[in-house]
Amino acid sequence: MKSFRKIGLSMFLLFVFLFYSPDAVIASGEEVMRAPACPVSRYYSPSSTSRRIRYGMQTHEAKNNTSTAQSFTVGVSRKLTYTGTVSTSAEANLIIGTVGVSAEIGYGRTTSENFTVKVEAGPYKTVVCEVGSYLASTSGNIVSVDQYCNRTSTPVSVSATTGRCVEWNEK
Repeated sequence: MKSFRKIGLSMFLLFVFLFYSPDAVIASGEEVMRAPACPVSRYYSPSSTSRRIRYGMQTHEAKNNTSTAQSFTVGVSRKLTYTGTVSTSAEANLIIGTVGVSAEIGYGRTTSENFTVKVEAGPYKTVVCEVGSYLASTSGNIVSVDQYCNRTSTPVSVSATTGRCVEWNEK
């Protein structure tokens, strides 16, 4: 009896594999309905990325004409920005996050920040102080995949300031 069941099951499976058609059976006037083959997704594919571009730099000089070291305080301003070619702040944040940085302000905004920098100058020395922002910039494509594995690409770019850049050197 057990061998009859095995033969019967084997014959059934052979019948299914021989006569089963993976093509959809369509009644007249109806469209083909297929099950999803791919998970629907969107992701960012970068083509170029820079994380620490010096941006909006201003130069200030502090000259010490004395025989002792001096401290100078310089009032400066820098530009903060977060712009790009994407349509939503969520997409911009996703993209800038893949670069590995955080933007200082909200997407689509530009503003300025005033602050002071303390510079030390040795005796009879001149110190050159450069002040601005660090900028992260990336360009690439947002790739969308539909349930049928079709891919569409939209070119995008995003730039955001990520912090203060203050450098000084003695002349």
